[in-house]
Amino acid sequence: MKTIRILFVPQEDLVLPYAHFEILQGLVYKLLSFDEEFASEIHEKKYDGKVAIKLFCFSDVMGRYKNLRDLKALCFKDECSFEIRSASDRFIEIIKERLLQNPRFSIENFPCTVTRFEEYSRYFTEGHIAFTMNTPLTVYRTEGKKTISYSYSDAEFYDLVKANLKKKYFAVFGREYVGELSFECQYADEKSKCVTRYKDTIVTGYYGEYLLCGEPDMLSVAFYCGIGAKNSMGFGTVSAD
Repeated sequence: MKTIRILFVPQEDLVLPYAHFEILQGLVYKLLSFDEEFASEIHEKKYDGKVAIKLFCFSDVMGRYKNLRDLKALCFKDECSFEIRSASDRFIEIIKERLLQNPRFSIENFPCTVTRFEEYSRYFTEGHIAFTMNTPLTVYRTEGKKTISYSYSDAEFYDLVKANLKKKYFAVFGREYVGELSFECQYADEKSKCVTRYKDTIVTGYYGEYLLCGEPDMLSVAFYCGIGAKNSMGFGTVSAD
């Protein structure tokens, strides 16, 4: 399990709409397409006829920005950073190889130049991790054509987070998780709520501070694969601190 932190400078003002997770997901797949076969396997892999869990997540763009409220957009000018994490070391190695060969990429047609990148692994030895959400945490159920999203004030929110983590654990290690597992909200309020758009879908998620308790390998799954649903779409990435 690895993380790559990419530091880059936009060659001109980088303007991103408020709803930009789809754009960032496109960047991840664009970098990953350095190995087209691997990228296709990740994108199309299925399990029991269903789309397989994509065991990666990525952060929001981090850096100083100006809020262009009239345009519903953010404008980044100086050096920014962006993290990609995966349960697959090969996933991160491909992106590293791509950046070594060509330290330039575009985000929504805005050219950017990589100043440096850092590859690292984080190891957990204790049975808990306290964190804030870097991107919104979303969980939901689908009943027929209706999607029901849950908030930190709902008991189902915590049940769905834990059930989802156990599915990811099985996907990573090939065995059921049998250890302790608890998930608690330490702080969130209505200002933590984020309603955004991914393609044609409205997604409701929550920032905030949370505490996850479990075996170290389960904590690694949460850190590298994300918490909640839609991680490969930019949701549920925990802070690195």
